[in-house]
Amino acid sequence: MRRNMMPFSERLKKRYEREGEKFRVLIVSTASTHVGPMVEGLLKKKLPEDLKDRVEISSTGMYASREAPCTIEVIWAGKEFDVDYSKHKARWITKEMMQDADCILTMNKHDDEIMHRTIPSKKPLMLTEFSSDKTLEKIPNPKNENTQFYRNVMKMIDDCTDGFIEYLRDKLLTDKQS
Repeated sequence: MRRNMMPFSERLKKRYEREGEKFRVLIVSTASTHVGPMVEGLLKKKLPEDLKDRVEISSTGMYASREAPCTIEVIWAGKEFDVDYSKHKARWITKEMMQDADCILTMNKHDDEIMHRTIPSKKPLMLTEFSSDKTLEKIPNPKNENTQFYRNVMKMIDDCTDGFIEYLRDKLLTDKQS
């Protein structure tokens, strides 16, 4: 069976049998200049010490302008959460990135479906699955919105990343001990 076809927990255990391998989280958004980098930055900031050496987090965009920076609104919203987005450069998604990822996080059903069609052997997860607000269906793209809208999106992402970190903790620490 190919690596991509193995169940998640088996792939995870095999990865940790090899020294130095990290669990790869790929955050996929539309342009990688708004929501994707916001999620990446918050996850990296909030990741607990016991997971930092086990998890690699990156973001990419399906329609990214290569090396485009985050918008000024993302940089401003990030400051309120003590996250610096000023050095972010957008990356165009590649099939290799998707294949190498252990977990693909999307922001909405449309992106989720595109990822699943592109790599059918991988089941992407929507970030909203980890929200404490079970009615949240998507992380809105704040492009062309005001600064307050960006702040509200950051608050949504902040809530979702708490749940995702618990998911990572359960997957990485529980499966490793099994």
